[in-house]
Amino acid sequence: MGALVSLLDGGAHYVPVTVYPQVVVTDEDGNTQTKASDVGIDTVGRVQLITMTGTSRRDAEQNDKGFYTEQDYRIRFPRSFDTSQLGPQAKVLWNGQLFSFFGFPQVYQSSRRTQHQEFSIKRGGSTSAGATDR
Repeated sequence: MGALVSLLDGGAHYVPVTVYPQVVVTDEDGNTQTKASDVGIDTVGRVQLITMTGTSRRDAEQNDKGFYTEQDYRIRFPRSFDTSQLGPQAKVLWNGQLFSFFGFPQVYQSSRRTQHQEFSIKRGGSTSAGATDR
């Protein structure tokens, strides 16, 4: 028998992304705060749409009068990717769009073979490589 291959670590649905991890910085007054790094890390991720109920989708659109509709996705990285710096201030560039990480990861630990983390991301505005709105 050959080696076991897990879809959690590869497969056709992993796409190139650039991750801007969360970093700690000090402002001019000496206060520490977190923000997305100015330096991105090229990797791959599996991006999937997060479905919303009709009511929550309508509420989201009504809150800003339909001028902006949120796009919510989840992203999973290969288990070999270090996710320790991916906090709520991190960003990810996917398909020319900059997304913000939303909250903390969902951790799945049922078994050694299926353990993984998934992150929620929300669209934070369009941009090109070298995003300036981080």
